[in-house]
Amino acid sequence: MATTTRPARPKNQPSVWLGCSHCYTQGDLVGDWYTITEALEVTMDDLHDACLTLAGPWCEEMEIFDHDLPVSGEPDPSALPAWIEAYEAVGDQLWPAYHTWVTTGLYVENGDGVGDPVAFEDAYCGIWDSFEDFIVEQTNDSGIFDGAGETLVRCFDWNKWIADCRYDYSVADVRRDAGAPAVYVFRCL
Repeated sequence: MATTTRPARPKNQPSVWLGCSHCYTQGDLVGDWYTITEALEVTMDDLHDACLTLAGPWCEEMEIFDHDLPVSGEPDPSALPAWIEAYEAVGDQLWPAYHTWVTTGLYVENGDGVGDPVAFEDAYCGIWDSFEDFIVEQTNDSGIFDGAGETLVRCFDWNKWIADCRYDYSVADVRRDAGAPAVYVFRCL
């Protein structure tokens, strides 16, 4: 008997656990995990086939019972197209940063309860070893010290400058793939 496997999905593509509402109310957990793009194509028969059960005539509604989207609670399945648009606009590589940006609560919404990918691009300043590293590099790159004497540069109060700059940014602690600590830095819009 040949078995079929799902193609490998992109590393960071979000997924949802879709289930049959009627079966759930009857005490049966009928459903499976699907990527957000797969979820749009799932039928009631697909949900029941995944659990080797038959869909009855009363099995009419699907719900998202779990997910790895950057929202709390169970989103309405009708919101999936907006999440797919956001994922495709941001891309798989930047999805973890986008996810973090939305979970900070300081994101710009696009009207569907989904973070605006264009605003994300404006806000995202990258992943850094620390916020201090980010500010030092930005400050040095700005040319603020060009032509300044060595004494002025040496006496510059970096700690105060970094603390003042903190009001303009949202910073979230993360771990890089290798497990090293880092931060995402987002410009407050």
